[in-house]
Amino acid sequence: CAPTSAPTTTPAPSATPVPTVTTAPTSTAISTATPTPIPTIQVDDLSVPDPRVTNPELFDLTKPEAPIPQFVNAMRMAGIEITGSQVVQGITFQELKDKNKNPFVVAIYNFDPDPTQTGETLEGPIVIAISKQVIDQKIILTDKQRDIETVLGFNVGTVLQPHQGSKDIQIRAFNRATITYNWQRREPTQGTYSLDYVNKQLNLAKSAEQPFPIRLSHISSSDTEPDWLRKIKSNEELKQVLRNQVRFIIETYSKKGVTQFNVVNEPFLSSYFPQRLGRDQYITIAYEEANKVRDELIKKAFQNNENVPVIELGFSNAENHFAHGYGTQPTLEILKMLANNGWVDFVDVHFHIKKTSNLPFPQDVTETLNKYSQYINAITGQPIKVVVGEFDINISDIPTTDNLRLLKQAQIGQTYFNAILDAGVTDITFWGTSDYDSWYENGDLPSIEDHADALLFNDNNQPKPLNYVFIQSLLKASQ
Repeated sequence: CAPTSAPTTTPAPSATPVPTVTTAPTSTAISTATPTPIPTIQVDDLSVPDPRVTNPELFDLTKPEAPIPQFVNAMRMAGIEITGSQVVQGITFQELKDKNKNPFVVAIYNFDPDPTQTGETLEGPIVIAISKQVIDQKIILTDKQRDIETVLGFNVGTVLQPHQGSKDIQIRAFNRATITYNWQRREPTQGTYSLDYVNKQLNLAKSAEQPFPIRLSHISSSDTEPDWLRKIKSNEELKQVLRNQVRFIIETYSKKGVTQFNVVNEPFLSSYFPQRLGRDQYITIAYEEANKVRDELIKKAFQNNENVPVIELGFSNAENHFAHGYGTQPTLEILKMLANNGWVDFVDVHFHIKKTSNLPFPQDVTETLNKYSQYINAITGQPIKVVVGEFDINISDIPTTDNLRLLKQAQIGQTYFNAILDAGVTDITFWGTSDYDSWYENGDLPSIEDHADALLFNDNNQPKPLNYVFIQSLLKASQ
């Protein structure tokens, strides 16, 4: 992906000078300077200190990493010219309420790319900063994307890639994390584990200012079994190896901060375990053991007066985000079986847009996701939670000579973000952070697509137009 240059910066307005304290000529009388009062602004029913004074760094136009220059830069990627000064002058502050009716303040730039048109991509409120909370008429604004997502009430994740240069973005832009390392890599020989990469993922998660909820994907996945396992001739031995793997992963990583486990992923009928054991028997064995381990760990914690671990069990599948996806009908069948036995808490939908010329109808997406949430866990009585566990938009079929390709990507993203959120989904994970992280450009696919540009941030770790329409969609869905 071609690097995108940072916008030409405009000097920030000078700050109000701080008065100098001077001492009187005698030792008995000392004059004290009167602090310059911080001006206040009215935000709906709140009278609060002016954030331009209390948080000047958020309005800095001289630093490319500041929120306003980043937005200006992203708009230039989309072929839209705007200056930082225009954004500063247009910022307004609004008081909103989260889903628990707690007030928060948001700094918004109401963007209108073309005043002669309506309903354009990116038209509407752009979140520049947000307050985590309002206490005693005081607000502290932040532009950290993970805080924006949290205040708006959404879990937004990425798959952690500790070897990539986007590590700082991974822990600043997201409030959830996925770790993944397939069976073949983690147990290359039977009983000998290679867990360095998973541990590096966990260490990256722990380096964040606030703890990440962590999902592990996947314990068992289609055709990623190690070679030694395929040499096992006895089906009974094979079943026990599967049980042992499920037990080992949940016991080990529930102690290390993992709260969600995708037990089985993509059980295609042509893959190894379904061929050997039958699809439903394979899934039954894996989830019976997962639930057994969970129950044991919870019981042990109660007996020892320890913190009770949070362990949620999920099922994931590919191409299951629209009615005629090849994974949709199998997902419905498997989810029904798992829910009826009380074995599953969430379903993980893989929403990869691999070609922009072949897109499902947005309403079809919403209706398909709603079908999954109609299943009820027979033990907890709770609906199966729907999460989008893998999301990206591959635009390699849009020529790199098209100056509007990132705007077109944002338009597609806005359509499907809204379709996902319309189904009540509050948990979305992107399959990577920066474009060079994606599995299309830096993964195990048979062919590499250098210009897939599929993620929220570009090769320079700068937010793209896609990132801004995503936050716009979250803001809309939160109200």
